[in-house]
Amino acid sequence: MDGSPISSLTLPVSATNAQTQKRKRINLRSFLELLVKERNALGYVLDPKGRSLPRHLSEKLGFGYSAVLKALEELASMGYIQLEEHKGSLYRAKILIDVWDENLVITTPILIEKAQKAFVRKGPRTFLVFLDLENLTRNISKGNPREKMKRLNDFSWLLNPIIAKGKILLAVAFVTNSEAGLPPIMQLSRQGFYPVLCPRQLGVVATKDADTVDAKLDAFAKVLIEHSDATDVILITGDADFQPLVTFARFNQKTVTVVSASQALSGRFLDMEQRGEIAIELV
Repeated sequence: MDGSPISSLTLPVSATNAQTQKRKRINLRSFLELLVKERNALGYVLDPKGRSLPRHLSEKLGFGYSAVLKALEELASMGYIQLEEHKGSLYRAKILIDVWDENLVITTPILIEKAQKAFVRKGPRTFLVFLDLENLTRNISKGNPREKMKRLNDFSWLLNPIIAKGKILLAVAFVTNSEAGLPPIMQLSRQGFYPVLCPRQLGVVATKDADTVDAKLDAFAKVLIEHSDATDVILITGDADFQPLVTFARFNQKTVTVVSASQALSGRFLDMEQRGEIAIELV
């Protein structure tokens, strides 16, 4: 396989008339080969924009939605792929067998009942939230002290949009000792954050490199990501030093959203968003 993007390939159909292409049955062997080319490091095929997988493949390949869905269900019923849905929409497929086997022959046009059993039903979204408080306070509402203090005394503007999407399993705020005397520490605790103090190194000039936020957040988050059933990770920082943590979360099959002030957002995260690896929300 040459690694060509799926959008540049054409699947053979049982009729050559271009006007009837969308109504014809997709060649399953060629379709599987395309899915294998399109899978990510975890073996999943999904829409980078997080939409319906059949809709995404339909737009990319020029086949009708029903034809693509039918082909996906047939491959699932034959054991080649596992289909997963979220909130009633088929959103990704995991490749189980990546080489066509002539012994796996489907005997009916589509085994709907068997294919439906191949779906992994997803429950509500659950979130782990990690807040780099210093990065946030340094960059929000610059030039407007009143607005900044208002935001730091009421974090509902951060938490409510997450709660609207699902359940927060744990929200952790990482705080340097230079922030320990500020009102936000008390407010963080009252509003559901678990504060973790990250003291600066003694005898060192107060710089970013002198605090322990990066190390503590990275270690703390990795344990929770690896050993929890959370579906999503929310990382509230624009610091590029956390790119490896984002990659770790993705490799543990978590959906990652980076929340940052626009002026603090690293270009590395923008690159990851353009590749469809993460979502970004600016505050």
